[in-house]
Parts: sequence; C-alpha cells; structure tokens
Amino acid sequence: MLILKRNPDAQYSESSTDKVDMEVEITNQSKEALSGVSIGLAVVPTKGSECPASYAEKKTLLVPLSPGETRGYIIQFVDSALSQHPVCIKVIDVQFASN
Repeated sequence: MLILKRNPDAQYSESSTDKVDMEVEITNQSKEALSGVSIGLAVVPTKGSECPASYAEKKTLLVPLSPGETRGYIIQFVDSALSQHPVCIKVIDVQFASN
C-alpha cells in the first residue's frame, strides 16, 4: 500500500505560464522497494463530493522509496487550477525497483 498526500501548507510557486509546482508526501507501506509512482490529479467537482473516476492530469514521479520510507516530492508544472481548489490525488501505478 502507498500513502500519498498533498502538503496542506505547501506554497505554490508560479511560473510565467498557467502552471505551478505542488508539494506532495509519499509513503511506501509495501514490503518492496519502488523506483517510481504514477499519480492522477483532479479538482474535486463540488464541496463534499467524491473524487472523480478519471483524472485529467497524470504525472510520473521517479522517486526511489524503500519499504516504510516517506519522502517529500515537488511535482512541477501542474495546472494552476489545481492550486485554487481541493484536489484529489490517486496512485494509478507503481514501478518496482526490481523491474
């Protein structure tokens, strides 16, 4: 199992485009080492609603994680709309270090 959460205190850094950087924290609760994680990002449709079934923006984080390790990661060039609303973040796929 993998835990992924957005840092609620993270400051977004804006660029000259409509993109921002988003800070997340990843915890590997599996017994296997990982070499990367693919995640989906989406704006929560309305307050109190569930996360959508599909994710408009997908990112692959090439971050090695040993079993039990927690690491912060900056996702660059995220759509700026995601910095203005609650966001759903979902692990879509993982890459095992042994592959």
